[in-house]
Amino acid sequence: MRFFISVPCALFCLIALHGMAEEPVIVSSEPKGQVQKVQRVEVRGVKDGDDRRESTAAKTVILGADIVRYGDSSLADVLKRLPGISVRGVQGRGGEIRMRGLGSGYTQILLNGDRAPPGFSLDSLSPELIERIEIARAATADVSAQAIAGSINIILKKKIETARRDLKLAVSDTDGQPALSLDGLFADHDGAFSYTVASGVGQDKGNYLSRLDQLEFDNLGVLRLQRSTDKQDDSQSERFNLAPRLMWALDGGDSLNWESLLRFQRSTGSSHESRQTALGGLPQLVRNDSVLDADSSQIRSKLGWLHKLEGGAKLDIKLGVADHRSNAESRLDGFDIHAQPVLNRRITTEVVDQGLSLNGKYSNGYIEGHTFALGWDGEYSQRSEDNIQREITQTIPAHNLDETYLAKVGRIAVFAQDEWEISPLWSAYLGLRWEGIRTQSMGQEAFENRSGVLSPVLHTLWKISEKDQLRFALSRTYKAPTTRDLTPRRVVANDNSATTPDTQGNPNLRPELAWGADLAFEHYLSEGGVLSVSSYTRRIDDVILSELSETNGVWLSQRSNQGRAELFGVELEAKFNLRQYIAEAPALDVRANISANWSKVESAPGPDNRLDQQTPLSANLGIDYKTGALTTGGNFNFQSTSTTRLSQTQTIKSPAKRTLDLYGLWKINPAVQLRISLANLLAEDHIAESYYADLNGQREQFTTSRTNRTARALLEIKL
Repeated sequence: MRFFISVPCALFCLIALHGMAEEPVIVSSEPKGQVQKVQRVEVRGVKDGDDRRESTAAKTVILGADIVRYGDSSLADVLKRLPGISVRGVQGRGGEIRMRGLGSGYTQILLNGDRAPPGFSLDSLSPELIERIEIARAATADVSAQAIAGSINIILKKKIETARRDLKLAVSDTDGQPALSLDGLFADHDGAFSYTVASGVGQDKGNYLSRLDQLEFDNLGVLRLQRSTDKQDDSQSERFNLAPRLMWALDGGDSLNWESLLRFQRSTGSSHESRQTALGGLPQLVRNDSVLDADSSQIRSKLGWLHKLEGGAKLDIKLGVADHRSNAESRLDGFDIHAQPVLNRRITTEVVDQGLSLNGKYSNGYIEGHTFALGWDGEYSQRSEDNIQREITQTIPAHNLDETYLAKVGRIAVFAQDEWEISPLWSAYLGLRWEGIRTQSMGQEAFENRSGVLSPVLHTLWKISEKDQLRFALSRTYKAPTTRDLTPRRVVANDNSATTPDTQGNPNLRPELAWGADLAFEHYLSEGGVLSVSSYTRRIDDVILSELSETNGVWLSQRSNQGRAELFGVELEAKFNLRQYIAEAPALDVRANISANWSKVESAPGPDNRLDQQTPLSANLGIDYKTGALTTGGNFNFQSTSTTRLSQTQTIKSPAKRTLDLYGLWKINPAVQLRISLANLLAEDHIAESYYADLNGQREQFTTSRTNRTARALLEIKL
């Protein structure tokens, strides 16, 4: 997403982190020709380190300077460099965000502390809209416990201290495809009233090439099918973001704030597929062309009231509404070996997600050494989807569908928590949360599903010395089945096979329940540096997995609860200035991290019976160097190959990913700076593999996606 809001706060933090404060001078009343020099004061930007260091509940806080450092247009590119986080998918195209190598609902995504709404994508947010990112590796009672792998909380820009008028203009090129964006941040205050308005518009284009190779062997190992499919996807999108926040300071220390996020996007695209069969029968469609035209809008708004009570207690109540809509029309034209039309398909889809939430938190300030809180979360949402498919065929059966469903989800949670300072060197966090979910679907596929989970949480922090501390956490978390997984609706694949089956939901799914423990040792350095090692383990019951079946030559994949899984891992992180260890070394800021993950699903045969195609190993090495008005740096990101055995017959392999990004920042003057970034310089092909084998033979499938380099220039102006 290419929307940019200026970042004076981020710039301040970057300057502070590198000790860039200059020596100002002022004219005094001394005789002419004499100046009075003000003593230099160095401010170190270690607020994120302080938050992490002092918080009893383990978390990592990433501030604006680190978020915008590389001039990324996608939040996924920012997150991939952080400890313990990986991004699944093709390099440079965003993808699913994963903690501990797990996605698919195991990693919880929060927006301003609330669960992200259905249909929300992190790639729809520009990094410039974000004030900070909080990463919690273990659960706390005041947010949803749907976080087996952990939570990532995206906090949009809020703080107002001085008037700001900032603009950012960005242009980029990805393999000849241009992109342009313009973003602004406007903030001011007048007495008890203050406001922030962040907005942006942008347009980008994409061209993606891929190739699908398929091989089939009989039970004697003799090749019986060899087919390849070349595919070209072209896309274009226009987007608009608006994020206003209004704040009023009331009498008695109370405050009222209203914040919203509005996002509108229009996308068009086309796809061309051509199949060549060297051996075996011809497919029904030898060539097909498709076009897509889609519009989406997202509106989130929340009104909050903070009421101060006697004795330091306070009551915080928030009322929120959300509305997400998307409309799409697609057309597919298929042709046979003689270029004669075989299939004409038209699909119209309309999706509406609406929600209402009310949550509150009462904090008691009476008991010395304790910060006690009670609260509740209530949320109601509904999703309606209309899908109409019409086909005109010549030699193959037509599939005309009229699918309509309405799903309603009600969620209620109550919690209590106490942060207890046992001594200056020892603190503990105790929490208890109960969360219940009721899901209903009406229409052609009706069902009802209820679940409830009680989640106790314990965190403890022991400060061994001034620089060293030890953490431990024990938590109960869960993963609820999605509405789509629950809805008994069949989705038909274009080319049904063992590796591309139809899918259908299961209304009898139960939530996955997990017990987890986390242990970490942290050693803090000067100037915000840190060395840490941490480990974790999880035991998950009622794991939801896909089952593959075949009836009359038609393959179907359906989700079901299938027993237990165990996972564990180790994370290492280092952040320091090289001169802290080598006095004569250049002033390089070094950031490095590595995360190793293991898992085992008991119902799947080994080896490689890992959970959710877990990323076994991810690592980053980043270096920054400043000289005068110029700051440069780079980051190398690595994700290892992941081979996952889904069942006795199915295996999937995700490729290793190596990504190199570079940037340069030139501070032209205090109000203007230019940032140049180069992303995905290695531009390696992404090759995904899948295998199916039974007594009748084996099927192999290889998908090769070409990746592209991106060059981007970002001009930042503070008016």
